[in-house]
Amino acid sequence: MKWRMIAVSTALLALLTMGCQGYRVTTEVTDLTEEEYEPQPAAVDFYFANAEPDYWYSQVAFIEIVGTEYQTTEELLEEMEYEALELGADAVMAVRKTYTVRERYSVWHIINEEPPEEYIAPVLTGVAIVYVTDCYCLYKKAGSTSEVTNEKGGK
Repeated sequence: MKWRMIAVSTALLALLTMGCQGYRVTTEVTDLTEEEYEPQPAAVDFYFANAEPDYWYSQVAFIEIVGTEYQTTEELLEEMEYEALELGADAVMAVRKTYTVRERYSVWHIINEEPPEEYIAPVLTGVAIVYVTDCYCLYKKAGSTSEVTNEKGGK
């Protein structure tokens, strides 16, 4: 009987602590290459909307960060930077901020058969990239009038 009570109490505690949804930042990373890179220790560059780096690059992964109701853009950028660094990226390009409707519910909602609460949450998306520095590029980057470079400003 005692073991049963402990098991039920443990299960209930786990349900209560894990049953709250919509209260956390969620991150989804979709790999765009099979290539793996070492995690980076430094900061990454951000290129917003249609801005592109002046360097040749290779796409690593698509990153989506969904915040909570009161999440700031700065906090979401920090999370995006963390994910990009873990991927070994040098930068994140095509960074965009949108919004989505999230649901927040807890065990209370489930027990009382109440619908979840809805709220508007910020979403940041972007493409993690690495700068290509170890290849000989055959073509100039579109629109460039300078010589072909193989490194950040190098020839």
